[in-house]
Amino acid sequence: MQDATFNSAFDYSLTSFNNFPSAFVTAFQIVSLEGWSPIMERLIDSWWRTPTIIAFTLLILLGGQIALNILVAVICGALDRIEIEMKEEASHAQQDDNAVAAKAYANQMRPEYAVVAMAIHDLVQSTAYKHFILFV
Repeated sequence: MQDATFNSAFDYSLTSFNNFPSAFVTAFQIVSLEGWSPIMERLIDSWWRTPTIIAFTLLILLGGQIALNILVAVICGALDRIEIEMKEEASHAQQDDNAVAAKAYANQMRPEYAVVAMAIHDLVQSTAYKHFILFV
């Protein structure tokens, strides 16, 4: 095995542990598994083999777990917001349904027109219709 040093000029000096910003970029690159093997090979050449392998294994496993937890937290937060919005829309739709029925009664509309108007209103206010419109 030859004696080597860590070359900080590799990768335009972006992947090194010389200062905090470059160490942060390097750690992110390792956690995201994008180009981590050349970094590991250079560290093995410039440092001890066993501690480097242990450090990379821990960084990849723990960093991946943390990244996965953050992703799940963001998705759960978005789903909670959507659920709250759907509940609010349902309560507004209930109030709007009452308003349409009162308007139909006040205008003395024929019952079949009131039913059609309420059915159209329910369709337009439904979340399935909104998702359909967003999809189209």
